[in-house]
Amino acid sequence: MPLLHGQLFSAEANSNTMRRCASTGYNQTEELCRLNLAAAFMAADRDHNHKVTRMELEVVLREELAITLQDPRDDLDTIFDTMDKKHTGKVTEADFLGFFEKAIEHRVAIGGDHIDTPDLMKDSFQQCVTHARKERAAVICAFKESFDKFDQHGKGFGVHFWGSKWRFILFDRYYGAARNEDGSHVYVADRFNHLLARLALAAKGEEPWLLEKLTSDPIFKHDLIRPEFASEYAAEWLKSLQAAGPMLEI
Repeated sequence: MPLLHGQLFSAEANSNTMRRCASTGYNQTEELCRLNLAAAFMAADRDHNHKVTRMELEVVLREELAITLQDPRDDLDTIFDTMDKKHTGKVTEADFLGFFEKAIEHRVAIGGDHIDTPDLMKDSFQQCVTHARKERAAVICAFKESFDKFDQHGKGFGVHFWGSKWRFILFDRYYGAARNEDGSHVYVADRFNHLLARLALAAKGEEPWLLEKLTSDPIFKHDLIRPEFASEYAAEWLKSLQAAGPMLEI
């Protein structure tokens, strides 16, 4: 039987609870599955404040559920942001349980009298990251193809730039570790459109962060022979992404 809040006092107790959830989570009824998910949340809530942080979720995924994330940072962001629907930076028990509810309902609807909770959790996490991985692959492909186009036409190294560090800084700011103008985190569901908006401004030479980097960042100043090339590259990357958008159903 899952423990109630307040009964977990140590990391060891939390870990033991998670292991019991995994070992007893097979062939359960719908309600027992929900109870085990609640116990899993409590095991993740290591500071017992009834909320789970990104770091706490990562520990549970990696150490307790042995779930392998292909891209640890991006997959974790995808899962956490999907759970954190209110964008508070914390996941409540209701958020956590709600994340799995559709999967439970689906298994019941197809005649599943018994549910394997560990499998349900792993399947739910996998489905959550599948679309985000597809999107990220398309973004990276467009990022690379845009660069290659300039290089193939003799407009790359030695003509417009000496190095590529600036491009990867740009990628992280606009997408990989995307931030709004105030420095706040861009949630995964908003990230693609955020990238399009930033690139549209950059292509016109009007993106504030990029303008500041071009005038003050030593890497940008060293790598770019022509600062204007940053806008030209942004325009080409944007063009490639707009072509990929319909295929991603974005």
